[in-house]
Amino acid sequence: MEKYYLLLKESLEATLPLISSDFQRDVFMQIDRDSRLIWLIGERGVWKTTMMLQKIQEKWSGFYFSADNPIIKDTGLYLFAHYLYFELNLREIYIDEVHKYPGWTDEIKSIYDSLPEMKVVFSGSSSLDLFKWVLDLVRRTDFYIIHPMNYAEYLRFFHNIQIPNFTLDEIIKNHKKIALEYWLRHKETLFKDFLHKWQYPYTKNSSVNFVFKFQSLFDKTIFEDLPIFLNLQATSLDKLKRLLYFIANSTPSELSFSNLAQKIGIDKSVVENTLTLLAKIWIISLVPKFWNLSYRVRKEYKIFLGNTCLYNAYNLNIDIGILRECFVASQLKRIKNAELFSPKQGDIIVQIIDKIWHFEVWWKSKKEENYDNQIFVVKDWITVSDNKRVIPMWLFWLLKV
Repeated sequence: MEKYYLLLKESLEATLPLISSDFQRDVFMQIDRDSRLIWLIGERGVWKTTMMLQKIQEKWSGFYFSADNPIIKDTGLYLFAHYLYFELNLREIYIDEVHKYPGWTDEIKSIYDSLPEMKVVFSGSSSLDLFKWVLDLVRRTDFYIIHPMNYAEYLRFFHNIQIPNFTLDEIIKNHKKIALEYWLRHKETLFKDFLHKWQYPYTKNSSVNFVFKFQSLFDKTIFEDLPIFLNLQATSLDKLKRLLYFIANSTPSELSFSNLAQKIGIDKSVVENTLTLLAKIWIISLVPKFWNLSYRVRKEYKIFLGNTCLYNAYNLNIDIGILRECFVASQLKRIKNAELFSPKQGDIIVQIIDKIWHFEVWWKSKKEENYDNQIFVVKDWITVSDNKRVIPMWLFWLLKV
């Protein structure tokens, strides 16, 4: 066992100096240091692995390894953790790609139950398989959802511009004050650039082909992650590659499981199961039509891609209205305990426990209508608003989750 540990230790020591701590995701500081079992959930490319390595750098303690490493598969996840605990007196481990280790959930539970002082942080490249076992570990685990970057993180990462995040309540009540204080640091060109490609902290190199990056991200999810969870044939997987293209090139309110199944040439149940799973890791947004239980039972949704970067990867001429509505929805759904609905009047209803807000997303060419005075209007071409019920769209990137 010692020789295997030394091999993994050598790899870790070679990797750590390459990890910069100059930038840290907002969620980094939210992680409870005292929790014994931490589950990082999120799509590919959002820095889950980097955050683990930054945590080791921060304290210069803990041991990182990937569960799909042949060494771990050969020795056994629990047995290796047992060795680290009793032979090396290590009390903190970081396990990546855990979903690729057969029977990982039983061994994680054994580590938790049998090694009483061991702290475990674990994640994977995809959360699809993790959701399969959520009920087995939910009582033991603290969950942290890792979303793509928000606008404040983007400004800090790429431009060293500091802008704080705000709750939805703060933005609604004080949007003019917030906008006046920070609008000089916000530039419309940066905002547009961010909407198109900079929500994932891949690199600071602007010459990178982001369309290829985003399409590769989805292809890996389809071909590597879905087969773990769904029993799909290769022909079905190949057809599902076209799923994001059809969603990106259609109006969300006109989409349904049935017409997507017809366009792709695949069974409706496969499309429904796939979209439901992809919605759990935020590649897709399923917003129930109307704020009414009967519509939810009938599974009628507005179907969006998870964020604007994905739209721009699959449709170079995307309708501005779809892009803006997707943007607002993608930010609101990040808020803890938030539920989104598509109402008869307005574009989005968000309910957070006992509070409810109605939003109408406007852009320059959208026809002005008379809406109920309970609806907040979100506009994308203004920096500051004097109207209490009209909010500049860029402020939604600063939402605190």
